[in-house]
Amino acid sequence: MMFTAKSFTYDGKSSDDFGLLVYYLDNQAITEEPIWESEITETRLVSRTDPLFFGLNVNKPLTWSFVVGSVKSLEREQIDEIMDWLTSCDTYKWLEIEQDDMSGWRYKALIQNVQLIHFHGLAAAFRCTVVCDSQFAYEYPVQY
Repeated sequence: MMFTAKSFTYDGKSSDDFGLLVYYLDNQAITEEPIWESEITETRLVSRTDPLFFGLNVNKPLTWSFVVGSVKSLEREQIDEIMDWLTSCDTYKWLEIEQDDMSGWRYKALIQNVQLIHFHGLAAAFRCTVVCDSQFAYEYPVQY
C-alpha cells in the first residue's frame, strides 16, 4: 500500500478531522463489505406515470473510485461519524484533493456506493464512488 495524497476536503470539512488519508490499494489482505448504496433519482410528477423528459445528456458525468482510510483501525462510532459526513448530502458538495498536481482544481461531487474495507479483519478504509455534476473539474475563483 502507498499513499497518493495527504488529505481531502469534502463539504468544507477536512479528512484530517477524521484521521483519514487518500489510499492506493494493492489488493493484498483486504476484504470489502457494502455498507451504503444510493442512486440518483429522476424527476417525476404524481399525475404522470412516466418521468419528465428534459432531453438527452450525451456527456456522462465524471465518476471514479475513491479510497480513503486511516492508519489505525476504525471503531464503530468513527465509522458512523464518517458515513454521516460523506453520505448525508442532499446536493453536490465541493471535493478538494490536497495534492501538488491538483492544487488548482476542485469538483462538485456526491459520494455514493460506500464499501467498508477490512485489513486483516480490522475496518480501516472506505471505497466509494465519486459522482461529479459535470465531466470536468472546476478552477478556484480568480480574485482581481
